[in-house]
Amino acid sequence: MICVECDGVPVRIDPGVVDDIDLLEALGDMTDDPTRFPKAMRILLGDEQYEAVKASLREGGRTSATRMAAFFREVVEKAGEKAKN
Repeated sequence: MICVECDGVPVRIDPGVVDDIDLLEALGDMTDDPTRFPKAMRILLGDEQYEAVKASLREGGRTSATRMAAFFREVVEKAGEKAKN
């Protein structure tokens, strides 16, 4: 497992998902439409962790899309660095 912590939230990523074609396609879709990042994030984290992250970042009954996007970028950067090693 690739374990990273972002914004105080620990996440575990299956190393196999980093090489998953579905993730690659979802990331490619984000190039044309950045609102597609939740799909890529759900693939990377899995449904359970995705929902847990949303809950952890929720404030005032809502989870900011901007905050989720920043969280996703940080996870991808940190996981990418760990996957290289």
